[in-house]
Amino acid sequence: MRWAIAQDDVDAGGEEGEATIRIYLAEWVRTEIAQGRPTLIDFRVWAHLRPVAQRLYVWLQASHRDGYDDAIQFYLAAPLRYTLGLRGRRHRAAGCVRAALGQLYQADVRYRGAEKWSVRGRWANTGIPAFRIAPRRRPSAPSERVAGRRKCPGERPASVRGLSLREAREQNELVRQALINSAGSSPARTAGRGSG
Repeated sequence: MRWAIAQDDVDAGGEEGEATIRIYLAEWVRTEIAQGRPTLIDFRVWAHLRPVAQRLYVWLQASHRDGYDDAIQFYLAAPLRYTLGLRGRRHRAAGCVRAALGQLYQADVRYRGAEKWSVRGRWANTGIPAFRIAPRRRPSAPSERVAGRRKCPGERPASVRGLSLREAREQNELVRQALINSAGSSPARTAGRGSG
């Protein structure tokens, strides 16, 4: 994508600071805009999902299918993690996407019962998490579970991180002890001890 200040606007009496910016789109961008492929989002499904799952749902609805086996495959490189609003390490982002796919699997009949492959896979000899899902050839619609609930239940942070319940409790206990120890040696307490 290129941009340039419209010199004609400046020459026509406009001031230098108020110039118009012209954007020249690349040929492939113009071709995509001209094709005008619609993306259909069912907001009854969208409203039921958590934020990461909402973004993933919209992205999957707009994604194209593979011509070989009619599936959607994607990997969590930096641009897609940014698009989905995921920050941090790749394995944590993969855990969030797994949880989002689970929510989508429960909320939408198009994805419910669809074959899922490579949920814990890697992309072509790299360490980048890869996913593959084959949604049904039907419009998106809410499942029976959506009618009975307001939102999908949130994933527990421990399960997103891949910890067992015991490991999560041990980690919570370590954090609690660290907080107690740091509160016990706070600057206000040590200053009070020296003045007595």
